[in-house]
Amino acid sequence: QKKKKEKKKKKKRKNSVRPNFDPDTEMPLSPKHHHKYHRSVKGGKKKRKNKTRKK
Repeated sequence: QKKKKEKKKKKKRKNSVRPNFDPDTEMPLSPKHHHKYHRSVKGGKKKRKNKTRKK
């Protein structure tokens, strides 16, 4: 009888929740400008497709 493989738990993304208040001014950001920056900007790194594969 085969053992069932345990599923890996995904780590919770640290920056998944964007700040809803400005840490510099300590004032809540208005709902219209709720998110100060996009996820991609905050991370600074975008996933690039690996065009040249290493052998």
